[in-house]
Amino acid sequence: MKKLLRKPKFFKYLFSKKYENLYVLDLGRSSVKLALVEINKQSKEATILRVAEELHTHNTGATDEVEHIKQITSTVKRAFDSIFSGRKARSGRTKDIVIGLASEMVYGHNFSYIYKRENPEAKIDLRELKNAIHNAELKAYEDIRRRFVVDSGYSETDVLLINSSIQDVRIDGYKVTNPIGFDGEELYISVFNAYLPIFYKNIFDEVARQLKFNLTSLIYEPYAVFSALRRKHGEEFEGIIIDIGGKTTRVSLARKGKFEDIRTFSFGGESFTRRIASHFEIGFWEAENIKLRYSNGNLSGNALGVVEDILQGEISLFLSALEMILKEFSRTTLLPGEIFVHGGGGHIPLIDDIIRKRKWKRELSFLKPPKIHILDPAMFENIKIDESVNSHSQLVSVAGIADHLLHISIEKDTLLTKTLSRMVKLIQDQ
Repeated sequence: MKKLLRKPKFFKYLFSKKYENLYVLDLGRSSVKLALVEINKQSKEATILRVAEELHTHNTGATDEVEHIKQITSTVKRAFDSIFSGRKARSGRTKDIVIGLASEMVYGHNFSYIYKRENPEAKIDLRELKNAIHNAELKAYEDIRRRFVVDSGYSETDVLLINSSIQDVRIDGYKVTNPIGFDGEELYISVFNAYLPIFYKNIFDEVARQLKFNLTSLIYEPYAVFSALRRKHGEEFEGIIIDIGGKTTRVSLARKGKFEDIRTFSFGGESFTRRIASHFEIGFWEAENIKLRYSNGNLSGNALGVVEDILQGEISLFLSALEMILKEFSRTTLLPGEIFVHGGGGHIPLIDDIIRKRKWKRELSFLKPPKIHILDPAMFENIKIDESVNSHSQLVSVAGIADHLLHISIEKDTLLTKTLSRMVKLIQDQ
């Protein structure tokens, strides 16, 4: 029987006081960001109190699991040392930690299921609803296991669900919050699941054990950011969310309030750094400093023009890869015009400029002309940033997770969420 992470009941207990603190660990391939987050149930706000970022001293792509654990643990320890060097939190130190994931080893998939009712004139009752949700999640799980084998190369028995959510319920095409008491021919259920190889979760369990912290949950970062944007922009939120990391870029598609698809390509901020290093024949970190100075507008006019010329080729490659993914997204319907960019690799002004000037209409069809938004965690409602923390797009994933935790603490479980949670446990316990 597979061990499952503690579910929302734990969080209900955790947030029973006015203030509760926990750590959010944004685990990337190049670095980790550790944030101390305070949840205030009374004001319904989450505050990012402190943030520490530490670079991995070695490549975390190690194939040896023991070495991988050592590398991650060493980096996280340094991040904790940095956090502890500051003032104490309002409620003292906490031992609870949540890990946000967005690596190539973690997958997300939306599955749509249509339940044909035997008696369309009868009212839907609790038994029938549970049966429909069970069938939807079971079919989704079967589809996930097939995809998992192809995408990861591991056995289908090695897959583990970490986040599951019902995104949409409709009866004969009409959206409903709770279908009980309605009649109709078809019950449509859209469910999103994030999943990973079970050994990957075991690595994080061991890291937490060595650090003597309680790993309360793994959270799929792209879905957390999407959920925060949906809460800000409304239930019918639509957009393309681009997370440019150090080595990879994730492109998410949201339509009609659903997290529909996510694709990844191997291109990130490090590509720009390495291009600068190669051109000037300098070391990686010296090139990284030049890139950051360029991104922050701290280069002289001549130097600015040189760096822009150097990066044109890399940005062209980036946009070509992005365009291929957008073409796949646009095969069935028009693309949303709102594009949201965040992540450490997104601090390149040329990306914004060229996307704005790109003649997307030649190859792609948008609902309206594309509009670029550089995300900042301060944009999210109910998320506060302590004045000692520099708010920027690299903290968007942390803010998305904080938003997710906040709403778990203040929102009551619905019949749909309770039923899905039970079904997920039943399916994975089989």
